[in-house]
Amino acid sequence: MKPTRAVLSFLAFTCFVFGQPSIPPAFDVASVKQNTVGINEGPGHGPENVNRTLTSLTMQNVRLNSALKWAYQLQDDQISGPVWLRSERYDIFAKVGTPVPEAELRRRLQNLLADRFKLKSHRETKALPAFALVVAKDGPKFQKSAGDGESSITPVGKPQPGFTLDILNTSLPQLADRISGSMGATVVDMTGLNDRYSFILDISRYISGGSLNPEDMPSILSQAVQEQLGLRLTPKKLPVEVLVIDHVEQVPTAN
Repeated sequence: MKPTRAVLSFLAFTCFVFGQPSIPPAFDVASVKQNTVGINEGPGHGPENVNRTLTSLTMQNVRLNSALKWAYQLQDDQISGPVWLRSERYDIFAKVGTPVPEAELRRRLQNLLADRFKLKSHRETKALPAFALVVAKDGPKFQKSAGDGESSITPVGKPQPGFTLDILNTSLPQLADRISGSMGATVVDMTGLNDRYSFILDISRYISGGSLNPEDMPSILSQAVQEQLGLRLTPKKLPVEVLVIDHVEQVPTAN
């Protein structure tokens, strides 16, 4: 029996719809511009500022390397590319119409950087200095989360926000990603604990005078993780995924 015209039309429509490539998620509004402050007043002039809400992402005076770190949740040694990635500065503003999770903002920033900087990259695994997050001798000191809510790691407390972390429904790989920046190297979860957990990590008790030298953070955080969580941060060389930049343009395309 020959297929009818209606059946053929439906099959053609189905092939057309499902054969289309998926469109990468994008911001509704986005602006990417070179920041000339560093050029006018010397390389590296001024701090980098990154602020996000549920509907927007603002990066002021950031190096492209910093934008890539935020987008892909990487550390400095996990990005291999031209030297100017760590010197040229940019202003990035992007907005979505409805609230989205932070992970979605990161994914959309990846696509924005690829589009505006004509960025092409691939990933490799290299042995790099890192920290292994492992279970300490007496075992973990926290319990599995009771609910299935969204994961969050929120800086709270005094003497300065960020000295205490309120951690909810979070996996240990997510915790490892979050503390990598403070440790100055990639933290790899090797605990073998696969659930989600909720607990408080209070760093303030190890800080005297209300001020913290950033160079002291790795040792302070290691002590807090061991005493409060029953975990250890062990320095060692580990296979770490690296983002290798194959092509990137220094001047972003016009808005």
